Amino acid sequence: METNKLIEGYLTDSLQEDEKKAFLDQASSSEEFREELDQAERAYAASWLPRFEDEKADVRPRGSVTRFPAWARIAVAAAIAAVCTLGGVLIRGRVDRKAIAQAALSGETRITVPDGSRMKIALPDGSEVWLNASSSLSYQGNFSASRQVEISGEGYFNVRHDPLHPFIVKTDIMDVTVTGTVFNIRRYDDEPTAEVSLIDGSVEVNPANSSVKKVLSPDNKAVVDAETGIITVEGVDAVTSALWITGRLHFVDAPVSKMLSEIARVKGVEFSYSPSILSGERFTGNIRTSLSVDEILRCIDVDNKLEWTIDGDIVEIKMK
Repeated sequence: METNKLIEGYLTDSLQEDEKKAFLDQASSSEEFREELDQAERAYAASWLPRFEDEKADVRPRGSVTRFPAWARIAVAAAIAAVCTLGGVLIRGRVDRKAIAQAALSGETRITVPDGSRMKIALPDGSEVWLNASSSLSYQGNFSASRQVEISGEGYFNVRHDPLHPFIVKTDIMDVTVTGTVFNIRRYDDEPTAEVSLIDGSVEVNPANSSVKKVLSPDNKAVVDAETGIITVEGVDAVTSALWITGRLHFVDAPVSKMLSEIARVKGVEFSYSPSILSGERFTGNIRTSLSVDEILRCIDVDNKLEWTIDGDIVEIKMK
């Protein structure tokens, strides 16, 4: 499928299942594609801005929960991402590649991506993994015995098909088994659940302290409770779970407090605020991680009721 059709489908939320995978493949591998996507987002958002500005007071009254009108549901993600963007390049994890190579020779490879970074790596079998901020991945040898990795944090996997050698991703509370597929997995220690969103293929999710297993189909998300091991499956638009590999954070009616936690991780900062000032506040849209913290907060504070100070990596937010 040609590039402009993929981008048009993304902006209008009309991509089919195979097209969603093609979109992520292009976004993760082609700098030229990402630049074209940025340009298209800006042009698309510009066409909506007059109407968005005219109705903004009705969209989000002061102190209320975000309620976007129907027309804005399509445009607001692109508008926020593009209009607030000053531009930027894909951030690649600041990782010591020489150390990775030396570790592989010793029999174990461990890759750690710090806050504020993300990294794309190739595994010994040809599979590809993106690691998000504050994530780590480890595996033994060159996969000659088994294709097994352990992850903490978040990763986007494009696993090479090999039905004779299943690929296993382990976390502290669940295992995910595949033969060849595309999926996003998230398990941060400070979050109460682990999540797997399937984009293409099939995966089996096995909670560590439960005999119940679930096999996912594309656009399924499995959520495993860290305390109970209970697993639930729901239908989602799985591509949105992996938009972070393109430098975007995607939120749908998310509490702003949760949104700030995600921004803190990818920007390497700490937010300080009274929970009461954000109580009931929610956000829908995409945020570009190439923006500065100040620019991101200006995008969030659409009704201009907050103020903040930035001292190093500490960001203090208050009501005006």
